[in-house]
Amino acid sequence: MNNHFKYKLFGVLLIIILCIGLTFKYFQNDTFYIIKLGDYIVHNGLDSIDHYSWISGLPYTYPHWIYDIIIYYVYHFFGYFGIYVSVIVCFIILISVIFYV
Repeated sequence: MNNHFKYKLFGVLLIIILCIGLTFKYFQNDTFYIIKLGDYIVHNGLDSIDHYSWISGLPYTYPHWIYDIIIYYVYHFFGYFGIYVSVIVCFIILISVIFYV
């Protein structure tokens, strides 16, 4: 193996270790909102009303509806541990793209 490959391999392994080490095992309050919103979208479809607001009938645009659905399915099939692992995987992908670019 040449030195260039060794440095890249070391960089990728370092990225993976740092991503696992820097990801918190507790979630933000928005995580539970995202799960519930994804559940609502899967079962009722998209509309233009915020159903989980203090004010009923408040107009709302879903800016990241596909992310809500993905997180809902990850939670549905794998629970909170699945969300934790998916955050680590997304973090690794993001940092690896930055590393290679």
